[in-house]
Amino acid sequence: MFIVSKFLLMKEQTRYYNHIQNLIKTGSNQNIELAFTIANSLNIRREKIILPWLELITLCEIEGKTKFEKLTKLFEIDYIDLSHQGLFKVPRNIEHLKNVNSIDLSGNNLDKVPNSLLSFPNLYDLNLAQNNIGELPSNFCDNLTNLYSLDLSKNKIKYLPKNFEKLKDLRYLYLNQNQLTEIDFDFKEAKKLEILDLSFNKISKIKDTCFPTSLKNIELQNNNLSQIPNSICNCKSINSILAQDNMIICLPKSIGKLINLQTLNLENNLLKILPKSFEELMCLEELNLRKNKLEEINLNFTKLRILQKLYLWRNYISDVPESFYKIKELKELSIKGNLLHESTKKQIISNYLECKIYV
Repeated sequence: MFIVSKFLLMKEQTRYYNHIQNLIKTGSNQNIELAFTIANSLNIRREKIILPWLELITLCEIEGKTKFEKLTKLFEIDYIDLSHQGLFKVPRNIEHLKNVNSIDLSGNNLDKVPNSLLSFPNLYDLNLAQNNIGELPSNFCDNLTNLYSLDLSKNKIKYLPKNFEKLKDLRYLYLNQNQLTEIDFDFKEAKKLEILDLSFNKISKIKDTCFPTSLKNIELQNNNLSQIPNSICNCKSINSILAQDNMIICLPKSIGKLINLQTLNLENNLLKILPKSFEELMCLEELNLRKNKLEEINLNFTKLRILQKLYLWRNYISDVPESFYKIKELKELSIKGNLLHESTKKQIISNYLECKIYV
């Protein structure tokens, strides 16, 4: 009889303990105070009540004179910085901090995206860079539709879920230094996306309609691309394209539509010729075409009125057009390692005496 009574008492205490924890999980100061009142009436130690929250309180460096004060302050935070903590999993109960809109878990040892991170409807900034994540759950974007910035760089991700298209408010997306081989969907619905970093992957194919018109900066360097999707030409606000260290053999014919493009890096590719519309890039300030297969640069350089840096090192250029000598704002020129005649080299040097020149 005594054993049965003790068992029933323990069962009743467990029920009350769970009720106390459920009150705390609401995050309401009133409910947290009620939880502590119930605990006191049942002689449940406060240390036991706070134990499931202790890791979060410690990692988030929550300060307070009492345990009640620490708990209430925990539920008030809107930013969680758990970066570089050596974590293999996220702390218990993190999903109950409903005021949180920004989470930094970069530089840890996570091998997957915890389900608890998919329960923040108001989250606008999520940083999971520098972990060991191999794939994203199929429902990754279902409840994260308010994301403004997402950093998944320096992981081991091989493919992206189709519902990535649901991130309509996304502005900054970092997927660099993963193991992606193909981007087989588009970001048409992400009409606010400004920065897209796909560099240092193994991408050989990007869907032709991939890029949204809102893009301002895109990084494609160090992949296996043979061409840049034509949809890039619809990104009228884009000011920087970095696509060096690929295997690009041709550029979109309408690339000249990018009237706000300021920086274009195509170093170490397989380009033999530039499209005629190239000379319409009137806002171009820096152009890097080093280490390609160019045999000529038959462009009207007078249209590139504010070009300041031009890199043509190690191509197969044997001559330059007359307009090449009329780039008024040029400050730095590298055309060394080509097939230029000595007289052409001397003319270039004499024409750009105030430039930093490598011929």
